[in-house]
Amino acid sequence: MILIAVKYLTVRIAKQIDVLLFRIYNTSSITLYSGVALRRLAEVAQLTTMFDVYVIYNRQAGKIYIGQTANIDKRMQEHNQHTFKGFTARFQGSWELIFKESTATRSEALKREKQLKSFRGREFVKTFIPG
Repeated sequence: MILIAVKYLTVRIAKQIDVLLFRIYNTSSITLYSGVALRRLAEVAQLTTMFDVYVIYNRQAGKIYIGQTANIDKRMQEHNQHTFKGFTARFQGSWELIFKESTATRSEALKREKQLKSFRGREFVKTFIPG
């Protein structure tokens, strides 16, 4: 859903740039897409990217993990396939998503991740562990 929205916004902004370039230079944007216009499109696409703070739970080990990512589906696969030699790779069994919260920027996601890793945050997270 978010990816569709990002593509829609990017196409919509590209069309607006086309119209502006045509009005200013009276020509097609295909010949005028400069580095500046392309960088602006990239900035807009980055602004529309959402970052997720997530909590996963391993029922077999009784462990929780708190992290943040821009692609939750890919990250869940990495946790379950033990792609990285980190905390989650130490434990057998599958990791299941028990909590997810979206933020607009990575810095907000990092801040929220830190809050959830605090004592009070962990108490909040424990309420989502399946009984």
